[in-house]
Amino acid sequence: NYFGYCKKEVKTQIGLAANIFGLAEEEHAGGAVAFKSYSLGTHFYPEKDFVGNNHNYDEAIALLGDSVNVHSMGYATDRKFKNIHVLPEDMQVDLNAQAASWVRDDQTRSIRILP
Repeated sequence: NYFGYCKKEVKTQIGLAANIFGLAEEEHAGGAVAFKSYSLGTHFYPEKDFVGNNHNYDEAIALLGDSVNVHSMGYATDRKFKNIHVLPEDMQVDLNAQAASWVRDDQTRSIRILP
């Protein structure tokens, strides 16, 4: 069954379709680099499978020492990279509300996050 197309024509059509579709790439010789990733959804609640139960916030702050600024609300910010925050182990992240929240001193505390 010969349809009159050569490999180059088919490759051109696939490339055109990928460009029109958008957010797609055609395969190129040389392979691809793939990274493992997880979708945690729009809500993240800590579970032992993800965060474990061997460490806690106070231990992390002690280990990090002067490399973080500890805030009275109960979280810390890295001194060098201001967009890295250390949150308590009972935190919850809600991407729809763009907030991470936790309980500290019997009050719910939260900070704004940007996904």
